[in-house]
Amino acid sequence: MYKVIQWATGNVGMASLRSILARPDFQLMGCFVYNPDKSGQDAGEMAGTGKIGVLTTSNPDDIVAMEADCVVFNALGDRHAPVVSEEHICRLLASGKNVVSTAITPHIHPEAMAPETRERIERACQEGGTSFFSTGINPGFTFDILPIALSQVSERIDHIHCVELVDMSTYSSRQVAYDMIGLGKPPEQDSAVGLAESSKNHAFYVAARIMEDAFGIAFDDVQVTMDTAVTDKPVECAWGVVEPGTVAALRMRMQAFVKGTARATWDLIWRVTDDVAPDWPKGKSSWEVNIDGDPSMRCRFDMKAETQRTTSLLTSMAGVNAIPAVVRASPGIKTRLDLPVIAGGRFGE
Repeated sequence: MYKVIQWATGNVGMASLRSILARPDFQLMGCFVYNPDKSGQDAGEMAGTGKIGVLTTSNPDDIVAMEADCVVFNALGDRHAPVVSEEHICRLLASGKNVVSTAITPHIHPEAMAPETRERIERACQEGGTSFFSTGINPGFTFDILPIALSQVSERIDHIHCVELVDMSTYSSRQVAYDMIGLGKPPEQDSAVGLAESSKNHAFYVAARIMEDAFGIAFDDVQVTMDTAVTDKPVECAWGVVEPGTVAALRMRMQAFVKGTARATWDLIWRVTDDVAPDWPKGKSSWEVNIDGDPSMRCRFDMKAETQRTTSLLTSMAGVNAIPAVVRASPGIKTRLDLPVIAGGRFGE
């Protein structure tokens, strides 16, 4: 039985909370909420699974004082107060609790972190005798571990091409769709996901860094480009209205080069309508991994959650399912390559 604490109850956090409550090998010990109005509520009732007697709290000190094996940290740290999120993570680690996080994308690989951040988290791990693991659906799975897994039957790899296509019209978080990605904004206005001092400071650089470790190579250059397409009519979305003349689709491309030749390409296409950018991939949420070489491979998978937002569920489960492996790991910052093969937590009922 693993004693688990849930941190944050947004889209991803709520998916994690429901999964924790459904696992017979997990016991929920506590639940942190950012909104004081949610504090003191029964976590089970909040998740819609029934009263369990575990009350939420908006006081971080309450969580730090609790006994637990692991904290599932699902704050929106990339966009909102990453420094504060890092402070909370370090306190949790130093208090003797392992942390599985989806909060801050560069945390997926220690060398993508700022040196002072890496040193601080590592120091907290050593103080608490704990492990820290950061993941997600992308990066953290589709753009790094999945192509690495497929490559196990490759004799020669010439190029790896990963594509993510997400329909953002049904996404409920305006903070993610509008503030972070930039959908619904004028095309000349920068989005948070596109801002970086250099390509190696970009959030998705961690996918390239994981590949470097796995394949034993060093990319000479990593380049990131961004294209947008605007709509000429209003588009109704779950998070708001995309007005005419604003961004209705965005494509970010990252390419990694060896001796001037692109050896890996990652394309991310986020849409609210298929009526713009006709040459870009269309449809609902899907991912593709194509490997050119000997043999060449084409892998596409479409996913649909039964009761909640697909990407939120996928992101949460990439972390929740890793809890047993992270608890058993030696102290320190861990990447997916440091952990054993991770399987899903429940095989069916």
